Amino acid sequence: MSNIKELANKLNELSEAVDVLTERLISLKKRTRWTPCYEMMPDRYIDEYGNKIPFLVSIPYRQYPIMAFYDGVLFYNGLTKYNVTAWRPLPPKYKEAEHEEKSENV
Repeated sequence: MSNIKELANKLNELSEAVDVLTERLISLKKRTRWTPCYEMMPDRYIDEYGNKIPFLVSIPYRQYPIMAFYDGVLFYNGLTKYNVTAWRPLPPKYKEAEHEEKSENV
């Protein structure tokens, strides 16, 4: 009987871990996916220090995405205004410690 309870507890723990990982995956997908401009524009474009947040943007006449800022109305690079079709946040800055941790786990 105690083996059944132990198995049930382990199954419950695994189920909770799967739920946590699923939530993390959904959050990661939302942060890293391209967002079409017709669907939504960035709601946060100034960081906590008052700096403009750069975005990676897709423009119809460019083969590759470029970096641009958003001012609440349109995207620009400081000089040029862009007709953007989709955008996404830039990834976080590279950190040596994170790279070392991931290398150890491989």
